[in-house]
Amino acid sequence: MRYLLHVRLSNKGDLWTFYPMNSRKGERFFKVDLSNDDLKTLLRKMKAKDEKTSPRSSKGRTYQQMIDDAKSGRDNQIWVWNTFYPMTADVAMKIALD
Repeated sequence: MRYLLHVRLSNKGDLWTFYPMNSRKGERFFKVDLSNDDLKTLLRKMKAKDEKTSPRSSKGRTYQQMIDDAKSGRDNQIWVWNTFYPMTADVAMKIALD
């Protein structure tokens, strides 16, 4: 069954941490060291949605705006379909750098 996963982002420099807040099937947090361009690629391939747009399954902001909001601490939460959420940092790195 597919469901929307609520994910909180935090960063220190280029080290990004993804915390799933409503995990049902064992999705875990992971940390990845990515540049802005690589993070945009990862968000695009994860089909990330922003917190501000309604319904949650639609994207109303650009990936760069999501990254800027997360860096500033204003809005660091995204929505991702569980089927597109990488289960480990290795998988996330592979997705981002492919």
